[in-house]
Amino acid sequence: ASLACRRRWTMTALMAAVGSATASLGLYLTFHHFGWSILLARYPELADSQAWSQATDWLSKYGLLAIFALMALPLPVPKVPMLAVAGIYRPPIADVFVAILAGKIIKYLAYAYLAVRFPEALRFLTQRGSPADRVHYRVRSLMVARMTTSRKIRTFVTPPGGAEIHHQ
Repeated sequence: ASLACRRRWTMTALMAAVGSATASLGLYLTFHHFGWSILLARYPELADSQAWSQATDWLSKYGLLAIFALMALPLPVPKVPMLAVAGIYRPPIADVFVAILAGKIIKYLAYAYLAVRFPEALRFLTQRGSPADRVHYRVRSLMVARMTTSRKIRTFVTPPGGAEIHHQ
C-alpha cells in the first residue's frame, strides 16, 4: 500500500498499525475475559511450553514494556502467548492498548519507510554498482578471458599421430 501511494506512506503505516493493534487488543480481551481456565482446558500443554514461561517471565520483569518491545519487533515471534499472559494478569486495558499501538506504529512506520525507499536504493545499486558487484564483475570477466584463451589453445592441439581436434 505504501508503494501504491508513496506520498501517504506514513498514513498507510499508521492505519495498518491501528488495525493490527485493534486485532491484538481483541486477543488480549479474549484472554482477559475468558481467562486461564478455558485456555488450559483446550490447550493443557500450553502451561509447560517455553513460549508461555518466557512470556510470563518477561511480563513479570518488564510489565507493559515487554508488550511494547514484542509488538515493535519486526521478527516473526509468537505474540499470542504474551497477550494471553497479559490477559490473565489483567493490566489496565487502555495501558495495554497504548503499549501495543506504540510498538506497532514503530514497526509499521519502519516497514513503510523501507518499502518506499527500497526502489531508489535498488536503482542506485544497479546503476552505480556496489563494490562487491564491481569485484564480482571483474572476477567474472577474468574467468571468461581465461576460458577463451584456454579454448584457443585447446583448439589447435594435435594429438600424437592424429588429426586436429576442434573443440567448441
